[in-house]
Amino acid sequence: MKFLTLPTALLTSILLVACNQNQAPSNAGNANTATTQTTETQPAETNTQVAPDPSLPTYTALTDVPYPPFEFKAEDGTVTGMEIEIFNAIAKDQGFNVQYAPHAWEGIFKSLNDNEPQFVISTVTMTDEAKENALLSEPYYFSPYRVVALDQTKLDTWNTLKVGISASEDSADDLPDRFNVSTGNIKSYPTVFFALSGMIRGEVDVVVADSTVLLYTMNGDAAKDFKDKFVSKTLDATDSSKLVFAIDKGHPELLEKVNAGLKKLKESGELDAILAKYGQTDASTHIAQ
Repeated sequence: MKFLTLPTALLTSILLVACNQNQAPSNAGNANTATTQTTETQPAETNTQVAPDPSLPTYTALTDVPYPPFEFKAEDGTVTGMEIEIFNAIAKDQGFNVQYAPHAWEGIFKSLNDNEPQFVISTVTMTDEAKENALLSEPYYFSPYRVVALDQTKLDTWNTLKVGISASEDSADDLPDRFNVSTGNIKSYPTVFFALSGMIRGEVDVVVADSTVLLYTMNGDAAKDFKDKFVSKTLDATDSSKLVFAIDKGHPELLEKVNAGLKKLKESGELDAILAKYGQTDASTHIAQ
C-alpha cells in the first residue's frame, strides 16, 4: 500500500500542528550535539512533579530544553518530559530534591565540571565524551535508530531508498558511515515530525530517527490518521544508544543513589509505566541490539 498524497485540508492541518508542536527540538538523537539559543546556565524552578522538601538536600541538574519527549517545558513553565519524570522518581525514592537549570548542549559537560551542578539530565548517551567528563549511571533505556515506512517491503531495503531525517540528529553522518546509505538519497527536514510529513507526501520512502523520538511522534495526536499505517523496526545499536544520567565526578555517592533508585524503578514496573506514557511500548528498545 502507498499513501503518497494527502487532501489539502489534512496536509495544511498537519503542517500547522507541526509548527506549533515542534518549533525547536534542539538536541541530537543518538548523540546529543545540537545547540539552542540558551548559552549559559540559568536558575530554574524545582519541577512540580517532586515537591521540594526543605529537610532534604537539593541538587541542580542541567538540561537542554526542549527535546520532546525527553524534556520540555510544561504550560506552567516547569521542566517535564519522559526523562525528567524518571529522574524525579529516582530522586523521590532516594530522598533528594532536584532543580532543573536550562543549558545549551554545547559546553554542558564543562559547566558540570566547572560550576555547582551535580547532574546532566539531557538525553546523555554512553559516548566517549560523556565517559571522559562524568560518572555515568546504569542505562535507563536503549534508543537506537528506528526506520519507519508506510509499506512493509521497504523496511528490508530501506538503506537503498530515499531516506528522510531530522536536522537535529546525527543521522546525516551516521547513516552513510554505519548503514551505507548514499548521501544523495538523504533528505533533511527541520524535525522528525516534518520528516514523517514528507514521507506521507511521498517525498521520501522511509524516515530514520532516534527510536524514542520517532515512536513518540508516530503515536502522537498529530499523526493519528496514520498511526495504524506506520510500520517500523529498530536498527543495530551501539553504546551511543544507551541512555544514562551523568553525575559530577566529585559525587560518587550520588551515582550510587541514582543506580539504586533506578534499580527499584525497574523492579517495581514504574519505569515501564513512565516509558509507556510517552509511547515507548516496544520491548525491543529495552535491550542493546
